[in-house]
Amino acid sequence: MTDKFAQLQKFYQTQWPDISEEKFRAMAEEHTYRVCKKGEIMLEPGQVCDWIGIITNGVMRYFIKADNRENVVQIYLSGQAISDYSSYFYESPSRVYIDAIRDTELFLVKKSSMQKYIREVPGYLEILFNYLSKNYIQNLDRTASLLLDSAETRYLKLMENQPEILQQVPLYMVASYLGITPEALSRIRHKITFSGS
Repeated sequence: MTDKFAQLQKFYQTQWPDISEEKFRAMAEEHTYRVCKKGEIMLEPGQVCDWIGIITNGVMRYFIKADNRENVVQIYLSGQAISDYSSYFYESPSRVYIDAIRDTELFLVKKSSMQKYIREVPGYLEILFNYLSKNYIQNLDRTASLLLDSAETRYLKLMENQPEILQQVPLYMVASYLGITPEALSRIRHKITFSGS
């Protein structure tokens, strides 16, 4: 097995610790390896998203353009799965963009393959349900934080829970992700640096 597939296997083992080698190999055959260059758009409004991308190396974002601004909705790192799930499951035109923040390697799973796994791979539906449930809860927590927490609190939570984002993502995108201006982010970072918070 190549290093690329070893990273894919690591993703599945994280979600499904007792997955057998046989199950993994059967599923891996249905995955398509893809390299997405920095800035390359993989999905844009009007397209139907027919894939889930499992990131094995790199960083991607899910964003919306409104009022001539790019609003970062979510950032995905290595070991996470990215898609426009609404478009994917309902086969409806997407309203969002997905692109690569850095050169990114990922494996694409088409909807037909996912349906095959549900039919033929015992335990897959439960794992899928658990993963999507965790994803939903994380997005709900993020939405609540944007509405209820101060900008500084949101930044501190990001530092604590996802420091990789601060290390790998341009600060203007981090600011958008936190729902603030780059200038406000700069002030918060300066304050924290000099207060020792």
